[in-house]
Amino acid sequence: MAVGEARREHRVRFRDGRSRLVECSYRAAVQEDRYLCVARDITDRRLVEERLLQSEKIESIGRLAGGIAHDFNNLLTAILGYTELLLDQRAADDPDRPDLEEIQKAGRRAAALTSNCWPSAASRCCSPRRWT
Repeated sequence: MAVGEARREHRVRFRDGRSRLVECSYRAAVQEDRYLCVARDITDRRLVEERLLQSEKIESIGRLAGGIAHDFNNLLTAILGYTELLLDQRAADDPDRPDLEEIQKAGRRAAALTSNCWPSAASRCCSPRRWT
């Protein structure tokens, strides 16, 4: 801004109910009681700026959710892996086996939930699976 210049935004309402956002730049006096004012309609620019800001916020939330899903999937991989190892060491009639199978079922449900809630994040993560 030049020396002696001021900028203000004004909302201009029309008789039909529409409104526009106008930026006015007021400059030094051109005559004794008259000032130069340059007005620009910035309605569209402001809408684009607001959409960009909203898009950036959504992208940030998506990245955060993807990171959480990735970390959660890593935890599930460890839980399911150790559960699988313990089940392999237990006989079919072992009293601990039903509890371990419940842990395994819950872990698989949690993994399915993660992949359903965050498909793009889950596609980057490794799904827990048994290696033979």
